[in-house]
Amino acid sequence: MHQARLSRRWSLPEVRIVAIYFIVASAWIVGSDLALTKSAVNDATTGFIQTLKGLNFVITTAILLFLVLRHAYSGWRRAAPSRSGSR
Repeated sequence: MHQARLSRRWSLPEVRIVAIYFIVASAWIVGSDLALTKSAVNDATTGFIQTLKGLNFVITTAILLFLVLRHAYSGWRRAAPSRSGSR
């Protein structure tokens, strides 16, 4: 019974989305840090690039979050009139 409940939790779309996000975001951070470490730039430039990398990550994540929330809220908004009309 516990195994079936655990299996259902992992089949939820939000769990899969978060797991994929975690893997992709972690790979991006580790991969870009390794690439930057292997490049032959000075410390000042490395710090600037790290800042740009971080800002890019925040902007990209904010855009993806907006798109996901807009999609979710549009579904909820469409469903709201039908729920209030059924009362």
